[in-house]
Amino acid sequence: MFKFVLQPLLDFRRRIEEKVLIEYAGRVRRFEREKERLERLRNEKSLLARRFSEMQEGVMKAGDIAALFDYLGRVNIEERSQEDVVRKAAEELEEKRRDLLEAVKKRKAIEVLKDRQREAYKQELARKEIRRLDEFGIDQYKRNEGKEDHHRL
Repeated sequence: MFKFVLQPLLDFRRRIEEKVLIEYAGRVRRFEREKERLERLRNEKSLLARRFSEMQEGVMKAGDIAALFDYLGRVNIEERSQEDVVRKAAEELEEKRRDLLEAVKKRKAIEVLKDRQREAYKQELARKEIRRLDEFGIDQYKRNEGKEDHHRL
């Protein structure tokens, strides 16, 4: 029966890969959340710009204009801040993706080694079986030869 000596290492590599995969999935979710928040801010900014255009068509109060500009300024600041958050989340996601690829690569290297050793084990078993069958055939031949020699006498 084939026994892979490095099985504990392979199991360890699999656990590491699973852990990194879970972390990667968390980073993906965070990145998507932050992108959606940025998109909401941009939509809000667009809505404010439309609202301002509509206000220009009518009579505008100075207080309303000031409040709108103040709010628009805060939304712009928040948008720039959110762009930084999205950029940082994207960098973290990329870093985790590289970690995941590295973990997969390390696990696959051990699995390739395991497959090669399993194949070598199977080939050795086949060679032993052929040798055993050869020996059985030789013994059978010798016995048959011995009987023929005995009958000739």
